[in-house]
Amino acid sequence: MEEQINQPTINQKGSGWIWVIFIVAILLIISSGTGVYFWQEKIIAKNNSDHEKALLDSKQEKLDLEKELKDTQEQLASLAAANSNDSQLKLPIIQFTPDTFSQDEKNELTEKVINPYVDYEKEIQKMNPISIQIEKYTEEEISKQTYARYMYKIDVIMETGHSGWLEREKGKNIDYWIPECMDECSFSESFKAKYPEVIKKYNSLRQK
Repeated sequence: MEEQINQPTINQKGSGWIWVIFIVAILLIISSGTGVYFWQEKIIAKNNSDHEKALLDSKQEKLDLEKELKDTQEQLASLAAANSNDSQLKLPIIQFTPDTFSQDEKNELTEKVINPYVDYEKEIQKMNPISIQIEKYTEEEISKQTYARYMYKIDVIMETGHSGWLEREKGKNIDYWIPECMDECSFSESFKAKYPEVIKKYNSLRQK
């Protein structure tokens, strides 16, 4: 009599759950991969958008500079036309703004800053300042400055463009203007004779 061997039976129900778990795991892997892909695409898109914005900002800055240069050129043309029509017009035109300067303040700024600057530009640099605006800061504006507390801002329109600088720290007297040169500044004998205080200050600073 042959011994009957019981064959193991496969639990069809348990096997079904294994396949379900396997399929769910695959779907999770696929979905996570898809999420990473879209996340990377989103970052790339954002970077591209930031780059495009930076390019637009750069173009806008260039347009603003071109407009400022055009406005300056128009002002120069207008002043030149006025000068050609009126022989009494004296350049540069000097403007103090706002109307809070005392007369003594105007005189001292003109004597120590404006006159030596204009003469130096004309005589040494061969440049003709056309208009100079001296703006006086308010106490609130001075307090917001980060380092030195300057009282005046000076803007100059030249034949070829414009320049400017800050003048007089608060609590100090108005000092003489001196030129800024890459190397040693040159002065004519007539300039030295007319502005000895400028030469004295310049030489003093060079010795430090």
